[in-house]
Amino acid sequence: MLPAEASFLEGVTFIILGALFLLGSGGISQTTRRAATTAAAAKAMGKDVIGPSETYRRDAWKPKGFKRLGLIFVMTGIILILIYLFQF
Repeated sequence: MLPAEASFLEGVTFIILGALFLLGSGGISQTTRRAATTAAAAKAMGKDVIGPSETYRRDAWKPKGFKRLGLIFVMTGIILILIYLFQF
């Protein structure tokens, strides 16, 4: 494999990784699930607490993307693809 071909593959990989870092992570964690289970058990015993649906609604999806890292990966990928295009 030529170095230019390797730069193309690395560029595509970096762009995909950058998009994933920009998207970020989030969702329902184990802590949220435990809190909802405890709230459901307390509600079943007749206690007046916030229900599991309210717990899940508050913490359903809070994306925590890495904007700077994602942009660095995307820009690096674009530069590597440009290197590939202008070497041939």
